[in-house]
Amino acid sequence: MSDLLKYYPSFHVYLAGPIDYLDDRGVGYRLELKKKLIDIGLAKNMILDPTDKPVTYDGYKDFDTEKDHYYNLRRHGHWDELEKMCQMTMHVDLRLVDKSDCVIAVLNPSVPMFGTIHEIVQARQQKKPVLLVDPRGREGTSIWAIGLVGYKNIFKSIDDVVDYVKDVIHERVAVDHTEWLFLHFRNGNTK
Repeated sequence: MSDLLKYYPSFHVYLAGPIDYLDDRGVGYRLELKKKLIDIGLAKNMILDPTDKPVTYDGYKDFDTEKDHYYNLRRHGHWDELEKMCQMTMHVDLRLVDKSDCVIAVLNPSVPMFGTIHEIVQARQQKKPVLLVDPRGREGTSIWAIGLVGYKNIFKSIDDVVDYVKDVIHERVAVDHTEWLFLHFRNGNTK
């Protein structure tokens, strides 16, 4: 376990990014990102992934079954049930954002990302760092995004953001403690 993580075993990162309009429903890049985060020292249970929810609730079986059901409801015009299910998904995913210490958000400029934007805004309202992966880099990302997450938190690739997280957890970079707030709890007490 890395330097920082041994003192903060409750550290969590949430993986935001598009799901709806991607053929693999956003699973592929998340698997790549999770593997790389584990390789630099994060434990699997420190990574919160909306395509692999650590939760069970009424009607939820697994991610693929859930998404198939959503698309069938939409196709058949069952709007009341679809709305109710979407609200439950939003509740769970936003709760995962609440539990996280930082968010890595992967942007795909070619698809709508309503949930991703909602998650980014929620994290920033909680003063959490959002590390934005935009293939266009800082030069091509939205001016609004630069103001929202800060230009230093915009990366061009998954490898770039993983390198930065590695530097953070090994305490090789100074972080803004108005964003990076590491709370450590031991046996219910703070140290």
